[in-house]
Amino acid sequence: MHWFVTGTGTDVGKTYVTALLLTALKRAGRRAAGFKPFCCGDRGDAVRLQEAGAAGLTLDQINPVWLKVPAAPCVAALMENRRIDLAAVRSAFDVLAAGHETVLVEGAGGWEVPLAPGVT
Repeated sequence: MHWFVTGTGTDVGKTYVTALLLTALKRAGRRAAGFKPFCCGDRGDAVRLQEAGAAGLTLDQINPVWLKVPAAPCVAALMENRRIDLAAVRSAFDVLAAGHETVLVEGAGGWEVPLAPGVT
């Protein structure tokens, strides 16, 4: 079973809760991975999920899209002249899901954060 963890905005505790859940699942003997598809600015959230989840995953597996501008993914991608490939993000999730009983997906920002033009 896979879960999506979101909140009302940035710095409301999504990473904290996701890391706690990953730690509890690991202690219960479940193979669980964190997935932070989009990080904008600091990559610290993805590092915390990597530390809390199943061993052996690279940071790029946990966080396939890292944008250095601390803004919504759509805005950060525009500012960096990059295009977000949503199919590649889905593929990265599918790879994690195939190898783990549980994947906890942590959203970026709040519930309706823009990922790409017309996509939240």
